[in-house]
Amino acid sequence: MSRRTPTGEEPTVAFITNVPLERQREVLQHRLRGLARVVRVPSLAEAPDAVACVLEPDVVLRRDDLRQAPDLRWVGVPSVALDNIDLPAARALGIEVFNTPGANRWEAADHTLALVLAVLRDLPGGVRTVGEDAFDITRTHPLRIRGARLGLIGFGAVGRLVAEQALALGMSVRVHNRSGVPAVFAGRVEIATDLPALLGWADVVSVHVQLTPATRGLVGEQELQEMRPGARLVNTARAGVVSQPALLAALDSGHLTCAGLDVLDTGQEEMMRALVTHPRTIATPHMAWYSPESAVGLYEFTGGRIAERMREAGTPPQTERRTRRGAGHDGR
Repeated sequence: MSRRTPTGEEPTVAFITNVPLERQREVLQHRLRGLARVVRVPSLAEAPDAVACVLEPDVVLRRDDLRQAPDLRWVGVPSVALDNIDLPAARALGIEVFNTPGANRWEAADHTLALVLAVLRDLPGGVRTVGEDAFDITRTHPLRIRGARLGLIGFGAVGRLVAEQALALGMSVRVHNRSGVPAVFAGRVEIATDLPALLGWADVVSVHVQLTPATRGLVGEQELQEMRPGARLVNTARAGVVSQPALLAALDSGHLTCAGLDVLDTGQEEMMRALVTHPRTIATPHMAWYSPESAVGLYEFTGGRIAERMREAGTPPQTERRTRRGAGHDGR
């Protein structure tokens, strides 16, 4: 049975995105059939009556944005990270925020491994040499995959899958993780007691931690200098974990052979462009999460979670929300 607002309309769920993801909107609407109507909008201000929203990872919601929808109760982000929403503000406003942990872990692990292999074999150097019509293999610096040393910073769902794949290729794996490693990896991977013990050992370092105040700039100038001369770096996690200026300097100096990046700081346009076009980098457009399966699955999960919450709420969410906030729309 459809749940109606006092005006007789279905509640609104805002799908906030800057790109025309109509297929994803249809998936959300299917999961919310009979419960709400899903509207695709570029900002929450364009759906002030929304009781829930699905927020694309590249769209930011701050406190003032959240206040644009007084009836908002749930925010779903089809991603692992939640650094694009003001979580303290959401909690203060009584808004539940949830993500989709593990839903795209296979895609992210596959893409990470692809970049790891690309930088170990120095594909940026090979492409650069061919582009210069040199065809001189002595200007490239590829390593043998079997026996190569892979260092993982963080060991969540994606990091563990990358480790499994790397071990299957005959690589050695060392992990730095605050909570240790699962028992299934005992004797299969090495544990670095601190970050320098990993950085100075690895041929390639791959980042697998979320962006938090504690991890912002975790890999900075000092950490990059602690990496082995000629080492390589891969980041498919969050751009802010690695200092972009320090990474650029390490590439310019040749201390790092190359880097594979799927995340870049779009707020620093000049720096981002310098890294994307650098002859020692291979960069992809934040596509590590993406495949035909994940492009649908993430939204099925998010839509299903919102539907579950709406059914649990029972009464039309907007009516209850106005009661809990007191003033309703007129008191914004």
